[in-house]
Amino acid sequence: MTPEERKQLVLDYHRTFLSTHGQNVLADLSKLCRETQSTFVIGSPDQSAFFEGGRNVMIYIRQKLAAKPEGQEPIKALAED
Repeated sequence: MTPEERKQLVLDYHRTFLSTHGQNVLADLSKLCRETQSTFVIGSPDQSAFFEGGRNVMIYIRQKLAAKPEGQEPIKALAED
């Protein structure tokens, strides 16, 4: 991926998740993916790994939202389309 493509991807994540609708979806995904919960299931390594995979998706999204495209400030909020 080129630097310009990476920059565009970060902007796309900002536009997708920082609107009011995007924040609602992000909150729902956070619950579904156990972002703030333990992913460990006693006696079930497969289920633990499954939950950890979902949690990793949320970490990836949060990293994209925290990223600042070169030469730009992070987008704090967006007007609804």
